[in-house]
Formats: sequence, C-alpha cells, structure tokens
Amino acid sequence: MNSNNVIALTITLFLMTTAIPSTPAMAAAAKLAGYPETIAELGNLYASGMAAWQHYNAYAKQAQKEKLDQIAMLFAAMAASQSVTTHHVQQLLADLTGTRPGCLVYFPKVGSTRDNLKTAIEMEMTETAETFPATLEKLAAEGYSPALRLVRTAVDVHNHHRKKLKKIYFYTEYFFGSLAARFQKNKPRYFICRESGTVITERLPADCPVRGGPTTNYIDLLDFKPPTWINTCGPPGRTEQVELPEAVSNG
Repeated sequence: MNSNNVIALTITLFLMTTAIPSTPAMAAAAKLAGYPETIAELGNLYASGMAAWQHYNAYAKQAQKEKLDQIAMLFAAMAASQSVTTHHVQQLLADLTGTRPGCLVYFPKVGSTRDNLKTAIEMEMTETAETFPATLEKLAAEGYSPALRLVRTAVDVHNHHRKKLKKIYFYTEYFFGSLAARFQKNKPRYFICRESGTVITERLPADCPVRGGPTTNYIDLLDFKPPTWINTCGPPGRTEQVELPEAVSNG
C-alpha cells in the first residue's frame, strides 16, 4: 500500500470512529481507501429499495380502487418505511462514490389486493431471512461501519415488522374476507420513524421498540412526507406517494 492510500485509510478510520457526519473529505477518503464490495451491495439495496417503494405505492392505489382503504394504509406505511431506508442508502452511496444515484423506474405487476398483500409480505420475509444476512456477511469483509450500522438497523426494523406481518399473512391465505373486514372496522393508525423507518400501529409507546429511547422521531403516517427526490420516481400516476385523506384513518 503506497503512502497516499495509507493516509486515506487513516483518515477514513478516524472519521468512522467519531461523531463527525458525512463530508466531502469522508467521501474522498472512502474512495481512496476502496470499498468496492460495499458499494456493490449498497447498489443492490438501493435498487431493491426503489422497486419495493414503487410496488407498495402501486399496491396501495389498487387497494383504494377496491375500496379497501385500511389495507391501502398498510401498504402506504410499508412504502414510507422503505423510503426512509432507501434514502439513507442513497446518501451512503453518495459518500462513497461522490455521486448520488438517481431514480430507477419499475413497472410493478399489480394483482388483486389479496394477491398483492401476500406478495408484499413474502418480499418482507425474504429480505429478513435471506437478503440482509447475505448483505451483512459481504459488508463485514470490508468493515465500512456506516453501511454496517444501516443494514443492522434495517434488519432490526424488518424483524419488528415481521411478527405482525406473519399473522396477517395467515389470514390473507385463508380468511381474506374476514381480514379485510377487520381492517375496515378497526381503522388502525400508523406511525413512522423518520430515522429508521420503523412502523408502529395504534399508539406510540414511551420508547422505540427497535432503537430504544424516546419516540420523538415518529410521525403519523398521514403527516409523513417521503424525500422529495423519491416521490418523483416511477411511472407517472402509478407510484407517487398515495394520497391518504384523514377520513381514511380516523373515520
């Protein structure tokens, strides 16, 4: 390793072990030190995140067409959660490469709400059980701590969601009519953490179930706004954030 790379690596390690936020100096040091596997894995996460965000919004609009507004709320909450994680991935890629990735446009395959709900839950389960563990293993080899922290948080968030989604999946498979009726009757509320993307239903606890500490970063789904850049991505009229009138949630 030549002297320039030694200096760059030293700067990178110093910045990663302090509370200094991402800066152009950090980006330059990271590029010189070299994190090719990390950049590749973050690129994959960014692409899958963009696809998931567009799918969830398309599913929410389909649920609204079927007058299943409360299930539309669930899809919108999943989309909101995904937009938070994808935004963080985009920022890390900008730090590492000096270039902020742009929109990736997908054309989601949309079926009935029953089928869309099954597909969405299966996607969440696959990410938790397969995608994230494989990604963490590859990231660990290069040890870029901001990426490791982001993916570990995403794992915790998805594990939190998984417990509720497994119950919903069972009813989707065998008792979809009863499930839809329960959603429409109960009118669940959703709160989104603007830092981690964690979704909480009904009421906020004193402490965040994923990150710990107060839930001051949570916001009602009806007040949540995704990053401006992501809300302009996707096929026009198909995947922008679904509009959720207050009456849908609060009756």
